[in-house]
Amino acid sequence: MYGETLAIEDCYSDLDENEDGSHGQNGEATEKKWAQLIPLNPLLTKTVLLEPVEKYSFGKGEDCDCILPADAFSSASLAVISKKHFIIHKQLCSADMDDFDVVLQDISSNGTLVNGNKVGKNKFHVLQSNDEISLATNSIKVFMFVSAKSTSSSVHSDVADKYLVSKQLGK
Repeated sequence: MYGETLAIEDCYSDLDENEDGSHGQNGEATEKKWAQLIPLNPLLTKTVLLEPVEKYSFGKGEDCDCILPADAFSSASLAVISKKHFIIHKQLCSADMDDFDVVLQDISSNGTLVNGNKVGKNKFHVLQSNDEISLATNSIKVFMFVSAKSTSSSVHSDVADKYLVSKQLGK
């Protein structure tokens, strides 16, 4: 259901990691990862949310930052996905630029769900790591949200350096 396990470096393709955890292409301007969306549909791709961009739009429309491709969905599912379905953005909590929440705003006609609960048109939901995002109905799962701020101290550093650990199994 979740696809293959990928090493963290596979999430960035042509982006190089700098010493501070930011990413830049061949030493150019840096982009720091603030979240990523792991696909729950095998025909979607991983989406890494990078600074300086603080707001991303998702939907089937060509003007979205992250276009949900028609060939990833059945015709029945595609009929209920809006041209602009939802927005994910950073919301600062204090003057500290590293103190922020990640918020999903539903801007669709048919609804966006987080963990099976409808957000509501023009309403907001603060995302937590491992939240599952669905479109219109709980059966159209698209992404699992993972915050860059979430770390697991119970995971050996060699594992954490190479892999994205979002859930622990067997506990």
